[in-house]
Amino acid sequence: MEKPRIMVVEDESIIALSLQRKLTNLGYQVPTVVPSGEEALEQVASSPLDLILMDIMLKGEMDGIETAKQIQQTHSIPIVYLTSYSDKQTFQQAKQTAPAGYLSKPFDERRLQIAIEMALYKHAVERKLREGRQKFETTLTSIGDAVITVDGQGKLSFLNPATEAIIGWSPTEAQGQELHLVLPALEGETQITFSWLQKKLLGNARPVHLSTQTTIYAQDDSVKPIDLTASPILSEEGDLLGIVIVIRDITKRKQMEDALKRAAQELSEKNTRLQLTMERMSVLSQMNDSLHACQSLDEAHEEIGRSLPKIFPEHNGMISVCDDSQEQCHTIRVWGNSPTMVFGQAFQATQCKAACMQKAQLSSNCDPKESCDLANLASSSPYLCVPIASQTELFGILHLHLPEGLPQFWYTESKKLAQQAAESMKLSLANIKLRHMLQEQSVRDPLTGVFNRRYLEETVTRELSRAQREGYLVSLVMLDIDFFKRLNDTHGHQAGDLVLQELSQLLQSNTRKGDIICRYGGEEFVVVLVGASPAMALLRAEEWRKQFSKLLIEYKGEKLQSTISLGVATYPVHAPANGDILRSADLALYEAKASGRNTVVVWENPASNINTPLSNSFREENEHAPKHNQPLPLLFTKGET
Repeated sequence: MEKPRIMVVEDESIIALSLQRKLTNLGYQVPTVVPSGEEALEQVASSPLDLILMDIMLKGEMDGIETAKQIQQTHSIPIVYLTSYSDKQTFQQAKQTAPAGYLSKPFDERRLQIAIEMALYKHAVERKLREGRQKFETTLTSIGDAVITVDGQGKLSFLNPATEAIIGWSPTEAQGQELHLVLPALEGETQITFSWLQKKLLGNARPVHLSTQTTIYAQDDSVKPIDLTASPILSEEGDLLGIVIVIRDITKRKQMEDALKRAAQELSEKNTRLQLTMERMSVLSQMNDSLHACQSLDEAHEEIGRSLPKIFPEHNGMISVCDDSQEQCHTIRVWGNSPTMVFGQAFQATQCKAACMQKAQLSSNCDPKESCDLANLASSSPYLCVPIASQTELFGILHLHLPEGLPQFWYTESKKLAQQAAESMKLSLANIKLRHMLQEQSVRDPLTGVFNRRYLEETVTRELSRAQREGYLVSLVMLDIDFFKRLNDTHGHQAGDLVLQELSQLLQSNTRKGDIICRYGGEEFVVVLVGASPAMALLRAEEWRKQFSKLLIEYKGEKLQSTISLGVATYPVHAPANGDILRSADLALYEAKASGRNTVVVWENPASNINTPLSNSFREENEHAPKHNQPLPLLFTKGET
């Protein structure tokens, strides 16, 4: 344990040294010895001390008593006075500073030690008492409940700041007042007095909680409901020394109770509304799930048309969808027992304010500025238009007419529900369009816009399986641009791309709706002619050959002219198996190339044993016709040819 630190303030140097030696012998620390009050003040400010031995009669402007007063203003350090004078006047002056001890010179070590230990012990006890009192006062001051203490005669001895907020009396005004004057309260119809509380607390050593029917009349004449608890302060013998009263303002609680009663009534009404809302949300959720499973926009539109009347059964409504231009809309469903909205089968999206603003509009026909151009309402009740739109695309518009007589909350609920439905429809329709776009991109050749080889292989397999089941023909025409490498080397790849695009456009313009055009690879194309005989396929191929050979393609001021070679094969005439039809058409094309190009060749395998009526008929039909057209050279010309 650290030794106490003691400062000696003595102007007689011999006495000071003697005192320092005695203190050291007794086991105390003496960090400093000063002769004047001014120096003592400086040391107190800079050094931690546990006690000061102060001579009362110091030389200089400040004596020991004045020095002690100034130290006590800023520091809590016990001071023991040393003096040779014991006159009454000096003693009275010293007593006013509440010293921790008083020693008359001369004194021995024993008396000195007793005075110091008593001063240190007294200071420690007083410090604990001060800390305890400070904690007690801080607790009472900081709590939100009002606390009043009355003595054994019913006089107020203490009240905390919270009490003033309730009763209106300040601590200074209330000190010493009768309880019933400061606390004019009624318990039912009984006035609360000190004697009444005494009877309530009789025989009770614990707090007594009074009923919540207590009312207080504050100083400003306001009436407040309070919750009141009284606790007796008893002596060791059990005598009543006073009463502690705790008051809680329950105005807010009473207001809360009243509010709860009103809320209970509103809750019953809201339960009905919630039930209806949950039913509609359930239908909306089911619509969501069904829309996720839809594979096409038409399928999604049918599901939307089925679900919306169930989501908004108390409304008259209509759902419209937009075409690809996002300018023209058409109605897919109208519902309601007596619709008040009159719409045509189609209308312009610009006629709907909600569609133009890309924002839900709740408006009334009674205000021409708010009225929608589409609505023809028989009443002035509100109607709602909600666009089904993303940032870049308008998918459709949801129109709802809110009939008269609905509770006010339905207008807000309907708008919220309609916006949720529109959001669900928007996401689903956007996903379907995105899937179609990605699917289309996966099977389309990006340069020519026709189908790619992957799609061709899937299509040939599917079409030949169907042809086998239903007994019809499928012809394939494989064609290739003659001398295409020379074209790229001479004019560049951009010229080659342009020729490929022109050829694909020619094929698309001269084929039936059910025909399938594919870019097989490089400059090779395959056309699938469903239901076409070899003779028909030959005629179609010959027509394409003639048209393309006459086609003049402008490129950077030049006119390019090219030719194509074509091979024709028909299932099951030339190839009985699925994979053989493509190979047969490819071999026919190879023969056309070998025969001089710009030629159509129909495949016939000399080693084949196939001898169907169709093949015999074809041979008879074309017995005198040449099997190959005369090959023509590929021409690249400038200007007219």
